[in-house]
Amino acid sequence: MKDAPPTTELTADMTIGELVQTVPGSESIIRAYFYGGCHHCPAQHTEPLWLAAKLYNHDVDAILDDFRAIQRGESPSLRTFTAGSTARERRLAREAARNDRDS
Repeated sequence: MKDAPPTTELTADMTIGELVQTVPGSESIIRAYFYGGCHHCPAQHTEPLWLAAKLYNHDVDAILDDFRAIQRGESPSLRTFTAGSTARERRLAREAARNDRDS
């Protein structure tokens, strides 16, 4: 019996671009959590997942669980998907993230 290929450990410090490249077929997660996807956003290659999750008011662990599900060949649950945060919530999250980074 052949061993399963090793899988890359997924972390919240990976960029969205790294995650999508590492986990083929995971674009649906990005579209669900981040309002249509990040393919047009240059930050996909610079901002870590934890920051994107914070900006969009999502649980980063739930998003990682969905990436891991696809990595295992399962369907993602998208259990923390919300209809969307308001512009004010996104602005406050960006400010909080900036403060975290500057601390």
